[in-house]
Amino acid sequence: EIGPEAGLPYHQRAIELDPNFAMAYFATAIDYEPLGEMGRASEYWRKAFELREHASEREKLHITAAYYNNVTGELDKAAQAYQLMVDNYPRRPGGYDGLGNVYAKLGKYEKAVEEARQSHQIAPDNLSPYVDGANYLLALQHFDQVRPLVQEAAARKLNNLIGHNALYGLGFLASDSTAMAVQQQWFASIPALENFGLSMDSDTEAYSGHLGKARELTNRAVDSAIKADSKEGGAIWWENAALREAAYGNLAEARQAAAEGLNLD
Repeated sequence: EIGPEAGLPYHQRAIELDPNFAMAYFATAIDYEPLGEMGRASEYWRKAFELREHASEREKLHITAAYYNNVTGELDKAAQAYQLMVDNYPRRPGGYDGLGNVYAKLGKYEKAVEEARQSHQIAPDNLSPYVDGANYLLALQHFDQVRPLVQEAAARKLNNLIGHNALYGLGFLASDSTAMAVQQQWFASIPALENFGLSMDSDTEAYSGHLGKARELTNRAVDSAIKADSKEGGAIWWENAALREAAYGNLAEARQAAAEGLNLD
């Protein structure tokens, strides 16, 4: 398996060769995003936006939309840029993918699913409509539609973190420990993603009332994230733990976990 960090050295080398290469910054941001490193990703999206005049018109729209969507949070401007991509480049999937993401952030999951389907029709070998569509369908609780979508992605050799995350979630909902263990093995096989699987397992143990085990798994998830050079990811796992502890009424532990996350980030 190839993790999402595989492209990083190539895109960073491209930036070294041409510091004004806007799309190299954009691509680096895309590399960091699935690793949970949104702080780093935002830095590269911001730099791409500053250099957007060096890009083509289509690339400029893509950079602008991603900047408003992921950095400033101005979803109206992001939607406008994505809509221009759809209007001007209707046979390219990027505009549909982006619009779906904006709709999802607004809680309009039915519209988000429709955009993912449009993208899938145009580019069935692209990963985005599968992983995005799986998330949107999970949000709509259309669980019976999620597994076939993830399986189709796997058949096209589009194996991805989000797909395995969705399968873990389906296993959890079905109380299928074997299915969850299979997904856990996949996460454990990729060093950069092991921390995601450990964190999900910690949530599962906490849900079952096994707080001691949940805390142990959180510690392991954080350590794994740090080893993978993802301190921001590790910080998120601490904050998740803080929410869990607060839900159980353990306020001292919640404050400690929250502080650990802030210190790490």
